[in-house]
Amino acid sequence: MKFPFKIISLPQEFYIDGNSLIEVPSNSLNGPSALRVFSLRNNLIQVVKSDAFAAQMHLEKIDLRYNRINQLEGNAFAQLEKIKEIYLAGNRISNVNSDVFAGILSLQKLDLAENFFTTFPVVALKEIQNVKVLNMSSNMIKQLDSTHLQSLTMLQILDVSRNDIASIPPGTFREQKLLKFLDLSLNSLRTVRLNNLKLFLIFISSFLNPDRGRRPRRPQLPPNPHHS
Repeated sequence: MKFPFKIISLPQEFYIDGNSLIEVPSNSLNGPSALRVFSLRNNLIQVVKSDAFAAQMHLEKIDLRYNRINQLEGNAFAQLEKIKEIYLAGNRISNVNSDVFAGILSLQKLDLAENFFTTFPVVALKEIQNVKVLNMSSNMIKQLDSTHLQSLTMLQILDVSRNDIASIPPGTFREQKLLKFLDLSLNSLRTVRLNNLKLFLIFISSFLNPDRGRRPRRPQLPPNPHHS
């Protein structure tokens, strides 16, 4: 599905959820850069191309959850100097190159849950050093140590639950002095050695919340009458 027209005047929030889009309609976004929120959830997008959102430089939130994305091209989110939140959960992403998030220092929340990562995307994360919330839950990550997180000194919330992490070496979170919430639920941990009392209490509190062990339901949209 493509838009055969250009949108002359954009609202501040634009939702195209639950359609059959196969790509980000970049050409249709040319015009006044008033857009702040752009949601493309539950479509059929497979690739996010370079400069896909460049026409709307004032975007603050992009939602691409539950598509079929398996590739993020270099500079996919380039020129978005005001972006604060990017949601990519529920796709098929297994790797993120270093230049995908290059130059977006304003990013505060990144959601990469429910993808196909087997290793932590260290190189890409070095480009978003100001991120405060990182969700890597429900992937297939097997290892987590200090080298994976050393650039994320502003991190306050980290969710790596529902992976296959077997151990947490001492010092893994030594650079995360602002960390307030840490979820390691439903991994393959046999021992946990956190050499910081504050981190230990954060870790324990995640298990005291009865809702943390429940796997969230994938959001369901109402049937699309055009697809009947």
